[in-house]
Amino acid sequence: MADIHELGAAGLRQALAAGELSATEVAEHFLARIGQLNHTLGAFVTVTADQAMLDAGAADAAYVRRRSGGPGFPSCTACRWLSKTSRMLPE
Repeated sequence: MADIHELGAAGLRQALAAGELSATEVAEHFLARIGQLNHTLGAFVTVTADQAMLDAGAADAAYVRRRSGGPGFPSCTACRWLSKTSRMLPE
């Protein structure tokens, strides 16, 4: 496999879906790259590493729940609920 940062969005999605990578591994990799390169590039003013790791852990836990048949909303149910409760989505 190529370095994580060379995979691109589609490659990352495929690796995550196949279980070849976890969201935590991806977040750790990109946070390390930011740490290595940001002093030269100045691409980030604020890096919220702790929040990124919490979000990655939550994504990994949700992935495990989905794969094990655990609780969760099917996306169509969530969309119907959002459209009826918040008017954010068309009915």
